[in-house]
Amino acid sequence: MVEDVDLGFRGVIVQDALCSSSDVGHDALMTMYRTRFHGQVDLVTAEELAEFWRE
Repeated sequence: MVEDVDLGFRGVIVQDALCSSSDVGHDALMTMYRTRFHGQVDLVTAEELAEFWRE
């Protein structure tokens, strides 16, 4: 995802579809996406994505 942002693309991450072997690592990544990349990365839930695709 970071490479996409570096190239100027906007990204979408389905936050409830991501997992990690480390809760601390997962939380750190979610925080980074919400704060550092808030202008380039959208965090959505699987339900929100499905609703968007229905429209």
